[in-house]
Amino acid sequence: MDSLNGKCNGGFLSTKSAEFCYNGSILGNDVLEAGTKNLVFLLFFVCGLALLGFALQQFFSPRIVIEWKTASELDTVGFNILRAESSDGTPVKINQSLISPSDDPLTGGSYQYEDRDVKVGATYYYYLEDLDAQGNTNLNGPEIVTAAPSGLLESGLAVLLCIVSVIGFVRSRQQTGERNGA
Repeated sequence: MDSLNGKCNGGFLSTKSAEFCYNGSILGNDVLEAGTKNLVFLLFFVCGLALLGFALQQFFSPRIVIEWKTASELDTVGFNILRAESSDGTPVKINQSLISPSDDPLTGGSYQYEDRDVKVGATYYYYLEDLDAQGNTNLNGPEIVTAAPSGLLESGLAVLLCIVSVIGFVRSRQQTGERNGA
């Protein structure tokens, strides 16, 4: 115990390669030593940073999800999504290829298209175009949508997780110093 400068209040164990001092009770709540606590706080901090990265990616890469359902699709060949940037603007097709109809034309289907080419705060006018087997088109819309930022809640939670982990780490270091007489 001399090599630990007499700072061990609890049990002491010495092996050929290391000396260990534990200042808690095996049966009590003070089982986690500073090294383990610090590892837990580091893990929380890393998780907070990962969540922050995800949230910032969501914030700086907004998207608008267009959803629609059909009751039936007899004679339907497929769908296109068109978008205009003003109420009097010309709608432009934004999907790369024709969106396939449902496998069962009698029951219709549910659809979803994700528009990632949007700017936060911008208003868009979306149209759904359905094409039939005779080459006729039917234009539905517009649906007016303003792109809103996302990831704000996740950013707040990530920052909070990082702050709590830093505070926990600092308090753990202070408590370890107090126990060891520093």
